[in-house]
Amino acid sequence: YSVKFITPFETVLSCFQLFFGQTGPMDTVDGSIAELKVVFYVLFMVSFYFVSVQMFNAIINYAYNRVSEQMEVQFEHERRTHLKKTKMVKMGGAGEGGVI
Repeated sequence: YSVKFITPFETVLSCFQLFFGQTGPMDTVDGSIAELKVVFYVLFMVSFYFVSVQMFNAIINYAYNRVSEQMEVQFEHERRTHLKKTKMVKMGGAGEGGVI
C-alpha cells in the first residue's frame, strides 16, 4: 500500500517520477508488498526504457522514410547522371583521348 499509487493520476505521476530517477514513490510502499518493490521497480524501468527507445526509433524511421520519398526524384537523377558518366568512361569518352 502506498499513497503515491492510490489513484490512476497519482500512479502515472509516480511512474514518470520513477522514470526520471526519483525513487521517492517507491520509498512510500509499505505493508505486505514492500518486498516486491524492487522487482516492480526493475521490471518497470526495463520495460519503460524499451518502450521509450522503440518510440524514438519509430519517430526517426518515419521521418527518414518521409524525407526519402520526397528525395527520390533527386536520387533517380543522380543515378542516371552517374550511369551516363560511367558509360562515357567505358566508351573512351570525355577525359580519355590518349593524350599524355
